[in-house]
Amino acid sequence: MRVAKEIFQTERLICRLWDREDLEAIYSVYSDEEGSRWVGDGQPISREETIRWLDVTFNNYTTRGYGMSTVLEKATGDIVGFCGLVHPDGQQLAEIKYSFKRTHWGLGYASEIVPGMISYGNTVHVLRKSSQLLQLKTAHLSVYYKNRT
Repeated sequence: MRVAKEIFQTERLICRLWDREDLEAIYSVYSDEEGSRWVGDGQPISREETIRWLDVTFNNYTTRGYGMSTVLEKATGDIVGFCGLVHPDGQQLAEIKYSFKRTHWGLGYASEIVPGMISYGNTVHVLRKSSQLLQLKTAHLSVYYKNRT
């Protein structure tokens, strides 16, 4: 089994690039009706869309140097969710996207991973944490403002 490239760690989490073996975990998170209402158009994703999203993400790694990533719990090594820098519908400005398995909601993982992703974007890809360069969905603003420096 190939281990995908780790991009950063937080106190409890590891963030790494996507791997084809993540397909089922990605599908399980983004096909969940309750969790999907906070992501994109609010609709659950199909298996075919998940496969296409994997391909788009791999292309983004090549063309942009970043994209979606898998979030693992350090203590268990289990996949708990996903986070990344994306450009939905081809928008010019990067946006942070994240979602976690429902079993891991309420553990503060979003508050932990978002600052790590912002730092990664700022440091590795020279993305700035400004409202003009990093757009955030209204539902996620509290996480952003809690972690502003």
